[in-house]
Amino acid sequence: QYQRELSDLPGVRLLPFNPGEENNWQYVVLEVDAAQAGLTRDDLVRVLHAERVRARRYFFPGCHRVPPYRDLYPDAGASLPETERLTNSVMCLPTGSTLQSADIIGICTVLRLALDRAAELRPILAGEPQWLIMKDEEKR
Repeated sequence: QYQRELSDLPGVRLLPFNPGEENNWQYVVLEVDAAQAGLTRDDLVRVLHAERVRARRYFFPGCHRVPPYRDLYPDAGASLPETERLTNSVMCLPTGSTLQSADIIGICTVLRLALDRAAELRPILAGEPQWLIMKDEEKR
């Protein structure tokens, strides 16, 4: 259902499960391309949290950013560009036996609305006072 609901959203990609492997379907992982989506992964997690959706950053922080690796290899991030990219772009969406079809539709609606209104949300998420954000009608 997530795949159907999110397939046409720019800048977000639901990571597929390998059909040749056994899977417990524990994680629903979404990758966010901030340049295409207009919002970052962290922005989307904040929006979902504001709507009481328990999404979370995935693979964050990377292992190289926590002790003891961080202390042993403080410059490891420079040699791990793909790891760095992924630690900043992947998130988990809610899943499990208590999640109903309507819940998934609601979560995807929040994501769709956030991406549709990314230009309006970015200053809010960045902490700018709302009175500084002009509506399209006010800009004319």
